[in-house]
Order: sequence, then structure tokens, then C-alpha cells
Amino acid sequence: MASTKNEKFAAEDRDGRLVTMSKKSWGHVIKGHPEMAGQEGIICLTINDPDYIVRSPQKPRHPSGERYVLCRYEPTIRKSRPYVYVPVEYSPTGNWVPSAYLDPLPPRGEIVFVRLVHDR
Repeated sequence: MASTKNEKFAAEDRDGRLVTMSKKSWGHVIKGHPEMAGQEGIICLTINDPDYIVRSPQKPRHPSGERYVLCRYEPTIRKSRPYVYVPVEYSPTGNWVPSAYLDPLPPRGEIVFVRLVHDR
């Protein structure tokens, strides 16, 4: 679902904040991570209903912003890399996704949220 001509899609996070993926960022995703082509729905689901949230080791671009990695276990996409990683930057000027990719391991770092098995 795109809400402006520059957005590929937008989704609400688990706290109800709107997070967008620009067409430019989507181009970066597809170029570097071609396995993500057609996976917009799982990226939105990861934003909306993650299994893990960790504080990103990367600094946010905005001085008063925060950066997190939202992650979801989805072995149906690719069994060897079952974790969907969606970094999100939250800032006063907007919340956006700079990338999205698959990884073989759950996220490392300062844990902000972990879904308990019975929650799903």
C-alpha cells in the first residue's frame, strides 16, 4: 500500500507508528537482496508483528532518531536463511525502512522485545 508517489509501501509497527519504505530503498533491497523480490507482504508483517526487536548498532541518520532491527522467523521463504530482518529508523521527520534481508540467525544486540512462543 503506497501513500505517496515516493513510497513503495507503508505499514504500522506494533506500537501503531507508521513506517514507510521508499521506492529508492526498495531498489536497494532488490539490488542487494534479490530474494526479497515479491516479499513486500512479509516485510509489512515483520514491521507490524515482529518476533524480535533489537536496538541497531548503526547510528540513526537523524540526531534525535533511534534505529532498531525488527525480525521475524519465516522459514517458508528460504530454509537456510529463515529470519526476515527489517531495520527501521524512527525520527521526528518520519519512520522509514532503509533495507530488508534474510539471515540464518536471530538478531544479536540489545533486545527490546522477544515474542514468547505461545504468543503466535
